[in-house]
Amino acid sequence: MEIEANQKAVDYAVNHEAKSWKKWGLYFIAGIVPIIGSLMVLLLMMVYGYDEIVLPNMPDYIANAVPFFILGILVDLFVCWRKGTINEFRLNDSISSISMGAFQQLIGSTVKGLSVFPYAYVHYHFRIIDVYDTWLNWCIMFIAVEYGYYWFHRFSHEWNLMWAGHVVHHTSEEYNLTTALRQGSLSQFFSWMFYLPAAFVFPVGLYNFHNQWNTLYQFWIHTQNIRKMPAAFEYIFNTPSHHRVHHGRNIKYIDKNFGGTLIIFDRIFKTFEPEVDPPLYGISHGLGSWNPFYLQFHHLLEMKEVCDKIPGNWNKIRLLLDVGPAFLWKINNYELIMKRERMKERKNKQATKKATTNGSNNINNGIHNESQPNSPSDSKPKTVKKKVVRRKRKKRAKYDANPKTIGLTIYATIQFILCIVQLAIYLQIAKYSAFGDKLLAVSVLLFQLYTVAGIFDQIENIKVLELLRNVIHMFLMVYTFGISAYITVTSIIVSVLSCSYLIFFERGEATIKED
Repeated sequence: MEIEANQKAVDYAVNHEAKSWKKWGLYFIAGIVPIIGSLMVLLLMMVYGYDEIVLPNMPDYIANAVPFFILGILVDLFVCWRKGTINEFRLNDSISSISMGAFQQLIGSTVKGLSVFPYAYVHYHFRIIDVYDTWLNWCIMFIAVEYGYYWFHRFSHEWNLMWAGHVVHHTSEEYNLTTALRQGSLSQFFSWMFYLPAAFVFPVGLYNFHNQWNTLYQFWIHTQNIRKMPAAFEYIFNTPSHHRVHHGRNIKYIDKNFGGTLIIFDRIFKTFEPEVDPPLYGISHGLGSWNPFYLQFHHLLEMKEVCDKIPGNWNKIRLLLDVGPAFLWKINNYELIMKRERMKERKNKQATKKATTNGSNNINNGIHNESQPNSPSDSKPKTVKKKVVRRKRKKRAKYDANPKTIGLTIYATIQFILCIVQLAIYLQIAKYSAFGDKLLAVSVLLFQLYTVAGIFDQIENIKVLELLRNVIHMFLMVYTFGISAYITVTSIIVSVLSCSYLIFFERGEATIKED
């Protein structure tokens, strides 16, 4: 019986995921060919190696822009405070967003060059012509990167495997400049594939600049404090208004406005939607956790659950290579969808029956009136006031777990700030560190992000985990004493103070918060 029900859910989801041949052709040219080509390039690099490739000295514009990110967030926060909308900046949500950005940077530091080496390999071995850094080539490359980003972003919403990396960016139920930093660590394994065709012509340095510029531009559009830009700007460029639509989970806003810097390709490929109704932010179902590991990888877990549920190997393959996140939602909520469709069908029948009854009554009344003499009262129109009762749709409550005490809130916030400072120091020395040292540092910092989130989530035994993390942190600092004695001693003192606070001052045990 359960297998039959699952098969019905799959059939329903498959029928509503059908793509036309025109759409399949567009997908094949824009996405499938670059992806297959990228896999071939990786195979060539593995077989023949890439030691002969010498990358130019490329600046890291995103790392250099961190002070401007901080300044922008503070300005956005100040404007919200002056406008009385400070609730758009919840401490727990903002820390979670920045933690996701830190998570992505930590994972990215271990695979640095993934997006650049394949591009450099293609340009070094297979470039068609040599082009120079002129204004014309600069503009063409700007369009090429934006076109690649549009299709990477669109595929990230319409294919499950890529959505698993991109969904992290949409998990916040707020919309402010910290949301721009909420990034998925898996996306960097896919994004470079869509820019690879440009490697046949344009040099690596030009690609590196435009790729990072495309990311930097999108920081400022994650705000609710800018309503509309001038009409000409709104028509060409991506703006806060357009991107608010993209982050909305309203039915008409889902899978709209994929552009990075421009909105032109959305207008061309019919994915543009203007902002009319206020967006509701977040994904279709609440996750109920600040755990950075769960937020980063929860969609993979959901895919595994659906894969175990649905029958047929072909359906399981399609789950990875064809269908999008809506496929999962339809299967998991099949009974709810059927219930809504039955209610809709019942209402349509009732409306049709009522219209038929009213029509026959009007005809009978007309015949009756013709046989009766006219009276003064007949000339007066009769108005019947009907009371319209509209049921308000209940809004989903935002997840808002916080530490049990104010002291723990302050403690977790300080630990988070220290973690970000350590991340900044680590990123400066990571390029000179051995791979084993990188893994050790990344593991400790990820553990710190986890315990900070655990304090906000009020998970069981979080004090024990936090004490363990501080002890490990002290041993790690002793191990890396040769890097900087000042930083090492300071970190050890902070760890000792943290352990002392947890043991002697914060005596209350954190418990799971009841909704």
